[in-house]
Amino acid sequence: MGALIGGTVSAEAEAIVRHLVADPRGRRIGRMLMTAAEIVADQGGKGLAVVSVAKPLSAAQLGHIDDLVQKKYHRPHYIAQQIDDSVVGGARIRVGDDVIDGSVATRLQDLRMKLAG
Repeated sequence: MGALIGGTVSAEAEAIVRHLVADPRGRRIGRMLMTAAEIVADQGGKGLAVVSVAKPLSAAQLGHIDDLVQKKYHRPHYIAQQIDDSVVGGARIRVGDDVIDGSVATRLQDLRMKLAG
């Protein structure tokens, strides 16, 4: 399973994934996995923040994002990096249904909308 997701996986995480994939009951697997990750994080006393970036973040960048998320949501969060080529630069942070989009693509789109209006 580690080769499938690109890293090592605990036995517990593998059991959860196997269960969800074996019995999806018509649900989308990606959404189920995200919900499971949020539940596990919550049970550990933390939230889950998914950070979409073009390339892996440095320790300093991760620390900055961790501080930002903790201040905004008043609790610590697990920070999961997601490499996404469409981000180009900057970052998009998703916590639950909230999205903080500081990506270059979104900033350019916002500028285009302002110039068009």
